[in-house]
Amino acid sequence: TLGADGHLRQQPVPAIESLHDAHEKVRDATAAEGRPLMLRTSGSGIDLRVALEPRGARACGLQLRRSADGARAVVIRLADGVLDVAGTTVPITLEAGRPLELRVLLDRIALEVFVGDGRHVVTKSVTPLDDDLGLAVFAEGGDVAVPRLDAWTMKPAPIMYRDELAP
Repeated sequence: TLGADGHLRQQPVPAIESLHDAHEKVRDATAAEGRPLMLRTSGSGIDLRVALEPRGARACGLQLRRSADGARAVVIRLADGVLDVAGTTVPITLEAGRPLELRVLLDRIALEVFVGDGRHVVTKSVTPLDDDLGLAVFAEGGDVAVPRLDAWTMKPAPIMYRDELAP
C-alpha cells in the first residue's frame, strides 16, 4: 500500500490471525535495567504487537527466543534513533509523545518486524537453539514503559502439497 506521504507501507496478510492460539495481554507495564518484563508467552511461533515508550532508558527492546538464563536471545533493540533487528539496522525517528509500535512475526527460523504503520519492515532468517523459547521486554540505563502488548502463540500453518491441490 502507498501511504499519504508517497512511501510504501507493508503489513502482514490478515489471514495470519487465523493461526492465533493462546493470547497474552499486558497493559501499562514497565521494564527496567536488570528487571526485564518476562512474558508467559513462549514458543517458536509468535505474533507480537507492542508499544514501547523509552523513559530514561538509553536503549530498549525485545528478547525473542530467549534462553532461560537470558544469556541468548534474538534481539530487537532501539538505541540512539537506530532499530537493530538481529543485526540489521534501520534509522527510526520517534515522534514526541508517540511510542515505538512494533508488530513481530516469528517462527522457527523466520523473523519479520513491521515498524509503526509498515513504513519500515525487516525480514531476517534466525537460528536460535530449539530450547530457547522465552520472550521479554528489556531496558538499558533506565525504564521503558509498555502501555500495551499483545502476544499470541501460533498454530502451525496448514501446508498443501501439489498432489492435494484440485486440478
